[in-house]
Amino acid sequence: MTPKYETVSLEIPAGNNEATTKEISVNPSLQNHLVSAHSSQDEDISVSIDYQGNTIVPFIPLTFYDGKQGRFDERALELDFNERRNLKVNAKSSENVAQSTIITLVFKRYEE
Repeated sequence: MTPKYETVSLEIPAGNNEATTKEISVNPSLQNHLVSAHSSQDEDISVSIDYQGNTIVPFIPLTFYDGKQGRFDERALELDFNERRNLKVNAKSSENVAQSTIITLVFKRYEE
């Protein structure tokens, strides 16, 4: 199987602590994983994923993805479902950011 990658970027504007939510579509015929996340500034930032108002991935600090905690495949968060779903990706900082901060998430998808 050849992986396909999708990048999603969120921005926390200067003086705020939350990014505008982004929506992603998860196809049930693919294996879907959130494999990487980082920010453009050195801030204490966490990301979460919701579906229809319910949290399916709670806020996890970006340090989870920094490569210091386990292998790449151990840090990948599986997002597989029986049906197509539109998920909402959220990001927040522990306090208001001084500069605009971009959070980049990488999703890896394998066709079955």
